[in-house]
Amino acid sequence: METFRFRLNCIDNYQATPTDLDPVLRRRAGPPQRQGAPQVPVIRAFGATETGQKVCAHIHGALPYLYLEYSGSLDKDVGTLCKETVCRRGTERPQ
Repeated sequence: METFRFRLNCIDNYQATPTDLDPVLRRRAGPPQRQGAPQVPVIRAFGATETGQKVCAHIHGALPYLYLEYSGSLDKDVGTLCKETVCRRGTERPQ
């Protein structure tokens, strides 16, 4: 596959019904697996090529993730605190 390059001017995203370009997020029995699947993120990039041609690229299959850097220790106290927080949240009832 040949690389397509363009100068990026703006980028945003939206949620859309999955297409064949998106990974299957849930495995379901029965015909079409994508029917009833949750919406997926699509990145939309705007820009121009070296020759000045305008570009609006819809990028499928890029799923978001979260990265948190933690440089502290992972001793028992931190684990206990996390467990207590999760347990407390699980037992809280809506008012």
